[in-house]
Amino acid sequence: MHIDNLFFEPVHEGYCKVLTVKFGNEVIGYACPNYDRNKEIKPFSAVYINGNTIGDFFSINETLRFLFNYHMDFQMFLTMRKETVAVADDLLNNASQCVGLH
Repeated sequence: MHIDNLFFEPVHEGYCKVLTVKFGNEVIGYACPNYDRNKEIKPFSAVYINGNTIGDFFSINETLRFLFNYHMDFQMFLTMRKETVAVADDLLNNASQCVGLH
């Protein structure tokens, strides 16, 4: 899978182990070494922008792909939530108008 506009760079020049992952100009998370017990099997961790570790992975490519998919799924959730709230508001407004007419 090829993702255009997905970039990564060290968080700091002097500390290259933690990578900032960007989609376009937006930071979507971080890739860093895994320090948990399973670090021998899955040496990389994905950290979302809120600071939560969201998974451990075998390769850096797998980590980057997961961060991208996680971010896109979260953005889709936010969009669906906004649309649902808008529909609910419309239904409430229509219901209140109908009640006012009787």
